[in-house]
Amino acid sequence: MRVTESRLDVLARGLASGMSRREALRAGGVAFASVIAMSPADALAAARGRCPKHHVRCGDKCCPAGEVCLPPKHKGGKHTCGCPHHESRCGDKCVDVKSDPHNCGHCGHKCGSGQKCVSGQCTTTCSSGETLCSGACVTLSTNPDHCGSCGNACAAGEVCTNGACQLTCSAGETVCSGACVNLMTSVQNCGACGAPCPSGELCSAGMCVSQCPTGETECSGGCVNLMTNANNCATCGHSCGTNGTCVNGKCSCAPGMGMCNGTCVDQMTDASACGPNCDNCSALVGSNFVASASCVDGACQVVCDPDWQNCSGNPLDGCPCLGETMTAACNPNGTCKQT
Repeated sequence: MRVTESRLDVLARGLASGMSRREALRAGGVAFASVIAMSPADALAAARGRCPKHHVRCGDKCCPAGEVCLPPKHKGGKHTCGCPHHESRCGDKCVDVKSDPHNCGHCGHKCGSGQKCVSGQCTTTCSSGETLCSGACVTLSTNPDHCGSCGNACAAGEVCTNGACQLTCSAGETVCSGACVNLMTSVQNCGACGAPCPSGELCSAGMCVSQCPTGETECSGGCVNLMTNANNCATCGHSCGTNGTCVNGKCSCAPGMGMCNGTCVDQMTDASACGPNCDNCSALVGSNFVASASCVDGACQVVCDPDWQNCSGNPLDGCPCLGETMTAACNPNGTCKQT
């Protein structure tokens, strides 16, 4: 009996040290089927009477790392190794599907970049000072689509300042009753807000006149110089935009601005004229499963509806691919893949 026990000790120590089972059997001179099936962890338990680090002893076995020793399922049964009660088995690991970003909610459901798994749901965690609106992190104090609160979009021509929409006027204009007007040419606000010209008269240089002076043209009741007027450049009604001026009948943009459809815009942030191609990011919303879109650094960025995704990397393509929680995913070349 002592010889057998000694050979078992040799065999167990051999397995625990990394020997193959064949080498350990040769060293110990023993050939038992139960011994052949012994794992290195169980071998260490047999040799030293304890389990390796991160392995729990369960009866005469050492549980795999991450597993615990569970009580018998019925009276007279044996203790068994398994996952803790709050975890699930995904492949060969025990994970908490309520917090694991690689198995969020169920095995294999991986959260997107920048997301965390909270209570089994993938959520986006925003930086300090940002708020989650329509799946995107925004700054409520400056975002014109979410000004002060989610979904509060500023009107055309307005900017978001300190969480409030404010009208921005071109140089030489004044806000009168919520609109930008040129007091020098406005027939309803000639020289001052709320000072209309009498019927049949025009406004020129802030004064009511019967006809426009030489070199000026009537545009909507005002006398303007089509060579220099930013709101009527070359022709009546042709505006160079808030950030443009009219020079010799042609719109000229301020530094950092670009020309889109004859109007000067900030192509780095304007969602209606974004980037060198003047892409209309705003038009993407509501079509092809796009939840929201914005212009960031001169490029459209989209947020897809839940469970949909953009595989091509081109935001203008929308979100045509069903998410991994449903029936499709992305191929490495950026196309949709049926799974």
